[in-house]
Amino acid sequence: MRLAAVLQSVRKGPGALTARDALWMATREGARASGLERDRPQFITSHDPHSTLVYSARGSDVRTTVVDGEVLIDQFRPTRWDSALIAADAMGEAARLAARAGF
Repeated sequence: MRLAAVLQSVRKGPGALTARDALWMATREGARASGLERDRPQFITSHDPHSTLVYSARGSDVRTTVVDGEVLIDQFRPTRWDSALIAADAMGEAARLAARAGF
């Protein structure tokens, strides 16, 4: 984004590509160019992106999670643990809990 803004500044003068436009180009237009431009319904109701993320986003909207430089979720898939094993353990624990409760 910075490089795009600086290059346009050199080519067409300061402010030719604003920071806002550079961000738009890198996010929204990048998504459009990749065929990922469709908004999820919960994201099209607000003009305030901060409020939208805080109040409307869901865990299922998060495609990638990076913590301290390490990718923990990539394309909705965990990278450090086995989802099938976790699900099997959870089902086993649920069955034990249900048996203890008399279900």
